[in-house]
Amino acid sequence: MSFPLLLLVLFLLLDGAALGLFLFSKGRQKRQYRRAMRIRELITEAAFSLSEAHGRTIRILKRNRWIALRQLSQIHGALVLKQDEKQRLSRLFKTAGISRYLQRKLNSRYTWKRYAAALYLRFLLAPAERSPLSRRLKKETRDHVRIALVKGLLTAGTDEAFDVIAESLARGGDYADSVASMMRIAGYRFIGWARRRLESPDSLYKRTILYGAAVHATEWLSDFARKMLSDPDPLVRKAAADCSGICPEILNKQETASRDRYIRSLAVQTEARSLRQQDVRDFCRHFDKEETFQAARQGMQVYISRRPEEISSLLKLLVSDISPQQQRGLALSLAGRLPFLLANRTPLEQMAPVIREAAASGYSASLISFLNHNRDTLLQTKLLQLIAPLTKELPAFRHSCQRFLDTPILKDLGLEENRREEDLPRTPLSIRDRGILIGLLSLIISVPFILLCTWFYRSGADLSPAVFAAFSVRAFTSVFAWYAVSLNCIYLVLIVFSVMNLIHQTRYWNLQDQEFLFTPGVVPSVSIIAPAFNEEKTVIESANSLLTLVYPDYEVILVNDGSRDGTIDVLKEYFQLARIDMVHEGGINTAPVRGVYRSPLNQRLLVIDKENGGKADALNCGINHASREYVCSIDSDSLLEPDSLLRMTSEAMLGKHETIAIGGNILPVNGCQVDHGSLQQISLSSNRYARLQTIEYLRSFVAGRLGWARINSLLIISGAFGLFRRKRVMEIGGYLTGRGIHRRDTVGEDMELVVRLIRHMGILGKAFRVAYSATANCWTEVPEKLSGIYKQRDRWHRGLVEIMTYHRGMILNPKYGAAGLLAMPYFLLFEIIGPFYEFAGYLVLITGFATGVLSFGIFLIMFSVVVLFGALISLFSLILSEYGIVYFRKLEVISLLRVSFTENFGYRQLMAWVRVFSLVGMLFKNKGWQKLERKGFERKS
Repeated sequence: MSFPLLLLVLFLLLDGAALGLFLFSKGRQKRQYRRAMRIRELITEAAFSLSEAHGRTIRILKRNRWIALRQLSQIHGALVLKQDEKQRLSRLFKTAGISRYLQRKLNSRYTWKRYAAALYLRFLLAPAERSPLSRRLKKETRDHVRIALVKGLLTAGTDEAFDVIAESLARGGDYADSVASMMRIAGYRFIGWARRRLESPDSLYKRTILYGAAVHATEWLSDFARKMLSDPDPLVRKAAADCSGICPEILNKQETASRDRYIRSLAVQTEARSLRQQDVRDFCRHFDKEETFQAARQGMQVYISRRPEEISSLLKLLVSDISPQQQRGLALSLAGRLPFLLANRTPLEQMAPVIREAAASGYSASLISFLNHNRDTLLQTKLLQLIAPLTKELPAFRHSCQRFLDTPILKDLGLEENRREEDLPRTPLSIRDRGILIGLLSLIISVPFILLCTWFYRSGADLSPAVFAAFSVRAFTSVFAWYAVSLNCIYLVLIVFSVMNLIHQTRYWNLQDQEFLFTPGVVPSVSIIAPAFNEEKTVIESANSLLTLVYPDYEVILVNDGSRDGTIDVLKEYFQLARIDMVHEGGINTAPVRGVYRSPLNQRLLVIDKENGGKADALNCGINHASREYVCSIDSDSLLEPDSLLRMTSEAMLGKHETIAIGGNILPVNGCQVDHGSLQQISLSSNRYARLQTIEYLRSFVAGRLGWARINSLLIISGAFGLFRRKRVMEIGGYLTGRGIHRRDTVGEDMELVVRLIRHMGILGKAFRVAYSATANCWTEVPEKLSGIYKQRDRWHRGLVEIMTYHRGMILNPKYGAAGLLAMPYFLLFEIIGPFYEFAGYLVLITGFATGVLSFGIFLIMFSVVVLFGALISLFSLILSEYGIVYFRKLEVISLLRVSFTENFGYRQLMAWVRVFSLVGMLFKNKGWQKLERKGFERKS
């Protein structure tokens, strides 16, 4: 048998074996599910039965201990068990030897087994029996295992448990912050331990007592917190100041002059809570100091909302002999009450400082809203006379009036409307960047030609054009075959890493229980940012999907990026949005914000309406207004599964090093049924282009990014669903835009942010990880027309080229670890240079077969290494995507298998053509985002 035929048979056998493995894995999942349900029935029966468990039940638990432990965890989460029922289950697992087995696994060399033992033993050991957890905490080095141990010890509540927790704080870092939050769930036993340790000189014990005191209002704990405000340890002082939330009396008036800035700000806000009318003038002194100005303003706003009857006296104070800085602070504090004051016919001469300061500081939303709705002609005339000079003095205020005031009012003010959207032009590539691209293209074209001429000359063959053409076709075909084999072998290696990563993630997720994950301090808080541009068809479903996530601490920030359709109107009507003036701490430059809105129906929702500046600019605006530890970027036309965010952040807590970014799994929502933002039924789309993209997404995300993440080389996190540490994003100036500190722009903002974060951490010399969560699913709409696919892939490739050009200094640079040594060269060789040879290779193959230069044996070889090898990669991707979960029905799986074969005839060649002409086109024309048309979600009938 010839080599081409052997190769064909080999790949056919491999494809058949992969298909058999896929079918076997689906059958295995069904058997495991039935076994788990049977074990769940046995455990539930044992909990409610008064008789002892049968020997058969104990034998089954021994053989399936991990399945039994998982079902035990789920039963504890689903049912409210009485104490005697819990004791029956504990005896059952002790009789089966599982409790003793877990205690041994506390000292296992495998981290996941120690973590599992720490989680499950809290269900099986009585409080007095948890000394093994204490001993392990003293030796444990991994933060997520220590947090699980702390959870078990806190529920025990013994003196030994609290002592060990206090001593473990010496390791500091994020772990100490987590313990500080977890101590708030310490039960009544904490009070007795704290009293017995009150005189300890150890700062670790002091901090632990103060962390618990933040939720226990006792007189002696308040006295202790007040005493600790002067402790030499800054961490102790901060912990003491945090107790002011429940014990405000500890921050007396003298603490407003504290040298500790944190204590000083808290003391100012605490003073405002108990403020009396005769003390207001004295309180205004805090406006004179820059470091307490914001705290004084927030405190004064609280005072005004608590005692609105004092507003008239505050207005009199405003026009008295207080300092200009005090007048400014007092006016800003009153600015939020402008509609109330104007409606109550407060004299305008008293209101003038408030109106001026609101206009000058950008808090004019309530004033403009009042003008648009006021029907008192006399008041309107006087008010317009007052603000007319301000529109000339303050350009930003004038611009706000031109955009938001009704047309008749603008005419009275002598202003013209200015409601036109002004797009920020994209910053083109620099002359040097274009020169590099031209040089790269020249090498791509010239190097193969020079090599062909050299090989041909050395071969001594006839120099006729026909012989040279035939030689060139055969040589280029050989190179193309090796290129295809190399690319697919890289994918096979990535699949191996993907399998390792997927097993690791699935194993850990199966250990988690919701009660543990919802414990304060276990998972980080998240601000979800969803930019929207002309998304009126899908924005409500997306918003509802985000607001129904299963997560302990998060907010949703919808950013309307200057939509030209009814996006903002749809949001206003559905969520009954009310405009607010909001102060944010972010400092990233963005396009002007038109207004910020809150929904009275759901306090988690914040809507920002801004001028159009592009997706990256909208995300930066959301980051500015975010208030949580991590920011999550998501497209507004995408849907998250209820536990997607929880799956993603639980992956963040498992890292040995700081997790700066995490990517989610993206799947096409086309064909699925959606009802009020909730995914009701998963189905494969009937559209052939959507099916082609489905298998492409599975191959790219599951077989590609999961593998890159395993070796910490992941460069791309999809903008449709990505999680980033806000502190690090703020350090590098947010997403790349023309308005930002880098004065550059890109259409590949998601990948660029990840690459810049990696570069930043490399420069700082800090260890980090970029992770990928394979089961944190985000469902997004994909284009169903060839023109839409072309626009999307053209934009993706232009973004890749821009990023590789901007960050070319990272290529083969060991400072940036595996990302610089592996990922960057891969993208240069196989994603930027490779498509040229791939596209030319298909043309050469067609020409060679048509002219008879290439034999049938060559055809078999190319068919094997391109089509069958590629189908093998797609099959493995499908196997991995349904590991532990089923997405597609049998007929849909058959359809995807057919697509994985047929995509090699036309579709892949088209994608190579798109990438070639995207790079060439960048040299001649600067394109923007190229917005795709959306048809919206298919609603369940």
